Amino acid sequence: MVPLIELAVATAAFAISAGLITLCLRLRGIPACLLACYVIGYSEIVGVTAALSVARAVGRWEVTLAAGALLAVAIIIWVIAGRPRMRSGVGSVRKLVAVLRDWPLAVLALGLALALLYVGAVALFTPPNSADALWYHLARAAFWKQQHAVGYIPHVNDERLNAFPPVGEIAVLYTMVVAGIDRFVTMPELAAYLAMTLAVFGIPRRLAVARREALFAALVFATLPVVVLQASGALNDLVIGSFLVICVFFLLGDSNAEAVLAGLALTLAFATKAYAPLALPLIAAIAVFVTPRSRARKFAAIGVLAVIGGSSWNFLNLVETGSYEGRVQNETDYSLHGAVDVVALPARYVIDFAEVPGVRGWWLSAYVVSALAVAGWFLWKRPAYSRLSLLAAFIVGCTPFLVIAIAPIVNRAYRAVLFHVDRPDLGILGHDRSVFTSGPEISYFGPLGLVLLLSPLVLLAARRQVEQPVFFALAAAPLLTVLGLTVTIGYGGLNGRFFAFAIALAVVPSALFLIDELTRWAVVAVALPTLGLSLYANLEKPPSVWGEPRWKVQTLVDVPQARVVKFAQTSIPAHAHIGLTISEKQWSYPFFGPQFEHVVSFVPTAKSVPAEVGWLTIETGKPTPPAPFRAVGTFGGFHVYKRERER
Repeated sequence: MVPLIELAVATAAFAISAGLITLCLRLRGIPACLLACYVIGYSEIVGVTAALSVARAVGRWEVTLAAGALLAVAIIIWVIAGRPRMRSGVGSVRKLVAVLRDWPLAVLALGLALALLYVGAVALFTPPNSADALWYHLARAAFWKQQHAVGYIPHVNDERLNAFPPVGEIAVLYTMVVAGIDRFVTMPELAAYLAMTLAVFGIPRRLAVARREALFAALVFATLPVVVLQASGALNDLVIGSFLVICVFFLLGDSNAEAVLAGLALTLAFATKAYAPLALPLIAAIAVFVTPRSRARKFAAIGVLAVIGGSSWNFLNLVETGSYEGRVQNETDYSLHGAVDVVALPARYVIDFAEVPGVRGWWLSAYVVSALAVAGWFLWKRPAYSRLSLLAAFIVGCTPFLVIAIAPIVNRAYRAVLFHVDRPDLGILGHDRSVFTSGPEISYFGPLGLVLLLSPLVLLAARRQVEQPVFFALAAAPLLTVLGLTVTIGYGGLNGRFFAFAIALAVVPSALFLIDELTRWAVVAVALPTLGLSLYANLEKPPSVWGEPRWKVQTLVDVPQARVVKFAQTSIPAHAHIGLTISEKQWSYPFFGPQFEHVVSFVPTAKSVPAEVGWLTIETGKPTPPAPFRAVGTFGGFHVYKRERER
């Protein structure tokens, strides 16, 4: 309870100070105010952490006192600005209640609310265990906590611990430092999930889409598999996605304050993840379509400053390693090499969008039951709809069944063609993927994600009904991202999560086709089963994780490391200093413990171990340490040694 109170107090100080600054900006609309609070509050945490890191003073009381100081400054600014107050939200609440009288929207909102209760419980009460999080997201934050500063970590086994931009993990570090435990390390992703959903609601509202359709589209986005699965994890794909979508939201505004907030969000995005530059062409296209030329030039200037500021960690990489990217190798499965690749790699991405997570065997009945329910409603009500509306509802409702039926055929055809042209290296791409797999790193966006990917075709067919050209740019965002990833990165089986920003934009024009109640019911019939089955079939957090020991949950996807992690978490005493001599394929975070009771450091070679290291974990095949270390045991592919005390 004490860690929760301490974290709540510090977070409240940051939130209130951000709220007071937001009031001084005099923004219009509750979504704009809430998103501004999110961006400003996040920036405050990053700024405080960076300032304290200079003096290596990132600690619980230092951060809390800094939050209090920021609150005092915000109060002074608020008073000087004339004590602006937020407009009453009673009217907005009434409008929301009125909108929720729409039955498809109400059912979707209720289903999502129940899912969020489960997601929140998973986030708070089960150990973090995403592979990338244990490799470097959480590990780098834990090492920063040890050294009381955000900075390079000595002798790392994996260059990603140092090279990647830090902003996503700085928020994780904040929860670790103030709470003293790792229970809340999933909160940044959960907050980003909520902020991203709110921005997806706000963007169509700024493009004059009706409130009901905008809210429905935003809630549909919140049900998409990789989005909701990451909400309970400790990755950073939703964090960068939230900043990029918020950047677009404020780009659509008309005040100078919103232009600055858009630049601030873009800065945070560039300082969060290395693939942020992929979003720049999309953001630029939107700016061209919806903003006057003078404002576009102003935002271009702000954008240049944002890119430079957000790339500050890359300049540190240059100083430390001589490489802008920190000597991190391309992690994708295949990079673009020849003319055939230009077709094969985008095609592979499009094929990967065809998925129905969790639908194995009898679980297909979830879609059958929901489809029959909608069909029963239609036969009972017998509403009058156009042929186009009936066709749209039918296609949406049939998408899961079409994916299951056609995906294996398309996969075989893809391989056959590429093997026929003597390119088996391309033919085997994605061969181990399953349309039924569910996980925060491997999933895409379910059946509705495939519909959104192909939505530009729908918009072109209905172009007379689409008055604003910006909707075409938004709908094309996923396909443009496919091309961008192909050219800059190549193909990777885990790259589906990189599309979160593009899919969020593609949801916006889909709101134009949600006017008919039948279409909304068809979307609900697909969205809710997909949501439930994705959570149930989650490889990293299946229902079986409840009640399991921490070491077992954290090694669900890495059996070789399970035994040594179990030993470290159950048999090595608190406050022990553990040295690690491990390869880049191995995780370091599980050795810290839930309350960071162990000190952990990397030991480049067991032949020269620092005096403060009392326990040593060495991967099989590496040199063993000399006396005074004594072998404790072999656990899987690891040897554990303990330093003997001198007599």
